[in-house]
Amino acid sequence: YGDHRDLHLSLRRQRQMCIRDSHITQNIDGLHKNTENPNNVLELHGNIFNCGCLTCSFESPTLDFYEKNKNEVDMLCPSCLEGLIKVKTISFGQSLDRNILSIAHQVSAKAKNFIVMGSSLKVSPANSFIKVAKANKAKIIILNKDKTPFDDYADIVINDDLENIYEQIK
Repeated sequence: YGDHRDLHLSLRRQRQMCIRDSHITQNIDGLHKNTENPNNVLELHGNIFNCGCLTCSFESPTLDFYEKNKNEVDMLCPSCLEGLIKVKTISFGQSLDRNILSIAHQVSAKAKNFIVMGSSLKVSPANSFIKVAKANKAKIIILNKDKTPFDDYADIVINDDLENIYEQIK
C-alpha cells in the first residue's frame, strides 16, 4: 500500500493547479500546506510551525523562536514581556480562530464539490461545514475508512483506507 504522504502530496499538487480550491483541515502537522497558495489551506486547529504569545499579538516561526531562546527558563514574550509563548495550535479550552471559521464557512457555501477525507465527522464545528455545503447544493463525497454520521448527506461514500483509495485513482 502507498504511504499516506503520497496522498497528501497528490492533494498538494491538485491544490497548486486549482488555486480557487480550499482545503479545511483539523491536522496540525502541515502535511496539507501548499506553499504556492498558502491561503487556500484553512488550519482550524493551527499548526506546529508557528508560535505566538498568549497575551499579545506576537508571532514567530516556531523553530526560529525556540532556537533563539533555547537557554531561557521560561518562554516569555519578547514583545510584551508578560505573556507566555506557545505553539500556535488549539489546545482544549481555547477558542478556534473566528476568522478561519468564517472563511471555512464561506468556502463551504461556495463549494461545488465538497470532499471529506479521513474524518470521522464527529468533531464540531468542523463537521458543520458539510451541512453548509449541502445546503448550497454542493456534491458531497466522503472517503473514510469507517462510516460517518453524515454519510446520508453524501452523494458518494467510499469506506476504505485512504491509501487504498489513492492507489485506485492515481
